[in-house]
This record gives sequence, structure tokens and C-alpha cells, in this order.
Amino acid sequence: MFTKPVTELENHEKVVYRNFTELSSFIKEMRKHRLPSGEASRSNQFLSKMMISFEKIKHIYQYRTPRTLRTYSNIFIVILPILYGPYFAYKAKEYAVGLEFAMPILYSVILVVFG
Repeated sequence: MFTKPVTELENHEKVVYRNFTELSSFIKEMRKHRLPSGEASRSNQFLSKMMISFEKIKHIYQYRTPRTLRTYSNIFIVILPILYGPYFAYKAKEYAVGLEFAMPILYSVILVVFG
């Protein structure tokens, strides 16, 4: 399902939900065949966790960061050190040698990790 285009998501999603329904019906049917209530409850909890995880993955797949925003972020990360380079070089004279290189790298790393 997640290897196909987002436009085909609805069709594949119906199949996944149908399978979840079949699993739920199977658990109910096994209860009729003397499956202990504790085991049925545990099976329903596992099914619930599977459905919640599926929903989380589906939302990440559907609403991931748009390509233009990602491109803008990448350009900004590359351009920022170049734009602020002269300022860092000026300030480095006041503080320490090597700061003109460390500060742009530090800003880029912060933007990549936390951006």
C-alpha cells in the first residue's frame, strides 16, 4: 500500500480495513469455539494496536512534508552559512580563531537536526 502513489491509497486502504474486519470477526468466532476470554481480550488488544499503528503510518504517508517546503529548507541550510559568513568572520576576530568556520557549521547542523 505504501509503495503505490497516494492517489491509489483509498483503494488499498479499503482492503486493509477489510482485513482488520476479518481479523475481528475471526476473534469473535474463536470465542464461540471456547477461546478463553483472557485470550480473546489479548487478541483484541493486539488488533487495536495494529490498527492504531496502521493509522499513524498512513497519516505520515499521506501528509509528509511537501516537496517544495523540503527544497526550501535545503536551500536555506546551504545559503545561510554563506550569507552570514562575513559576519562570523568579523565577530571571530573579537573572540577566537576558527570561530568563522565553527559558527556557520554549527548553524547548519542545528537547522538540519531541529529543522
